[in-house]
Amino acid sequence: MPRDGSEASGARDPTVNAVRRPVSAPERPLRPSRPLMRPLAVAAVLGAATGYLAAVDPNRPGHYPGCPFRALFGVYCPGCGGLRAVHDLTHGDVPAALSSNLLVTLAIPVVVVLWVRWFRRRARPGTDRRVTHPTGTRLAGTHFTGTGPTAPGTSSSSTKTLLTGDAKGRLRAGVRPWGPVAVVLGLILFGVLRNIPGWEFLAP
Repeated sequence: MPRDGSEASGARDPTVNAVRRPVSAPERPLRPSRPLMRPLAVAAVLGAATGYLAAVDPNRPGHYPGCPFRALFGVYCPGCGGLRAVHDLTHGDVPAALSSNLLVTLAIPVVVVLWVRWFRRRARPGTDRRVTHPTGTRLAGTHFTGTGPTAPGTSSSSTKTLLTGDAKGRLRAGVRPWGPVAVVLGLILFGVLRNIPGWEFLAP
């Protein structure tokens, strides 16, 4: 005989003693965290600075501060004449830009190409980009193919997720370890050559 009503109802209803399985949350794809915000912000800043240089001539004194390196040491630094070079390029005077600063004039097309590659990599699906997990966790360098990435711990036959990047969550897409070293050495070499007799064509 049952002791109380609960045991009696449990005996009558077999579902009371059934094993209850936890209900798993439905799979949700990872959301891109504004992948184009940074490229567009960089383009806006550089575009505004270029527009100001185009409107305000650096050859006229009083608009821009002088070079502190030249004021202290009396020699040209690698950036001397860079503002004039950008101003000349905005007005289509390539020879004048090359005469003002050869390095800056040649570096501008490289910067534009790198920015375009960066923009395309962030804009196209299926390429490296930062994504945000539904829980709010940011994942760096997620490369995904198929229908889209899924949350860690879930399975999908049509989705393949591969996480890349270092422990700090920074991407190294297309960056070679010798790249920054080559840039620094190139700046030093250019700064030295433009102050040596016989290389006056590199001086602004």
